[in-house]
Amino acid sequence: TKRIQFSPVTTMTTLSTIVLALVIPALLAIATHYLLYNGVEQPESSHGTGSMFDLIAPRYDTINRILALGMDTGWRVQMVQQIKQSLSELDSTSSPRILDVSTGTADVALLLSKYIPKAQII
Repeated sequence: TKRIQFSPVTTMTTLSTIVLALVIPALLAIATHYLLYNGVEQPESSHGTGSMFDLIAPRYDTINRILALGMDTGWRVQMVQQIKQSLSELDSTSSPRILDVSTGTADVALLLSKYIPKAQII
């Protein structure tokens, strides 16, 4: 049988990597929760998550940008450009209507109106 030996340095490096892989996401989750909900009281209305979102909305975009390392902005722009390209291939002279079903803080709707000014954003 072949015997495998681990050196203390290799074992510590592996353990450090595992601990960091577990600790960093946990710390990010705790920090995100703190930044989003610190000072936010239970909503007075019974409108469910909508009223809770209203309370955290001012911080939501900032936290999202930080956690996504700013890449979320590029994803939105790319998506809107693809929608614009698809609409141009339809060769329609009418103003398109675009429904943003989960608008949230309206980032996508605002980009759609900027890149496709003749569209009606709903």
